[in-house]
Amino acid sequence: MKARNARNAWKAFSISFVLLSAKGLATSIYQTRLRIKATLFVSPEDAYWMRTRAIAGESLRIQRVSAVWRNNLENIPYFLAVPVIYRAFAN
Repeated sequence: MKARNARNAWKAFSISFVLLSAKGLATSIYQTRLRIKATLFVSPEDAYWMRTRAIAGESLRIQRVSAVWRNNLENIPYFLAVPVIYRAFAN
């Protein structure tokens, strides 16, 4: 019974990890598409490669998507620590 619960927990974690990774990838692609479509770049290096000039600020939509992406990156270490803690104390 205990082994089955552990397998189910790892299965749920694996599915969640795949979904979290897919969400991060989708957010990254969406942010990139928004930046290229708007041709708005804060970084001079990015503006140079897109043959436009750098701007002082970003659009509100790009700021929101950047915040979502940053939130994903901040939460990943905690999400990965949960199974380690579970494994350490589940015995």
